[in-house]
Amino acid sequence: MTRGEVLGTTAHERAVRLAGALAEAGVVGLTLRRPGAADEPLRARHADLPGVIVAAPVGSVLEGGPPPIRVEIGPTRLVWESGDAGTIQALSGG
Repeated sequence: MTRGEVLGTTAHERAVRLAGALAEAGVVGLTLRRPGAADEPLRARHADLPGVIVAAPVGSVLEGGPPPIRVEIGPTRLVWESGDAGTIQALSGG
C-alpha cells in the first residue's frame, strides 16, 4: 500500500482535489465512517463529495472502490492509502 497526502492550502481545495482524483481513478462507491455515527454509503459521482469531506468531523475515514482507496480526514490534511496503480497516479497528480 502506498500512502500520501492530498495537497491544497484550504480544506475545500483539498476536498475538491480529492474528489477530482477519485473521479479520474474511476472510484464509484465510497463509505464515510464518522466517529460515533453510522456508516454512510456514498455514490462518488452523485454526491457533493467536496462538501461531504469538508463537513466530516476529524477522525472520519472514507473507504471505497473499486479501485480500493482509504482516506483519513484530519484537522489540516487528508491522507490517502491505496494499492491500485491508477488510483495512486491520480492522487499523486501524475
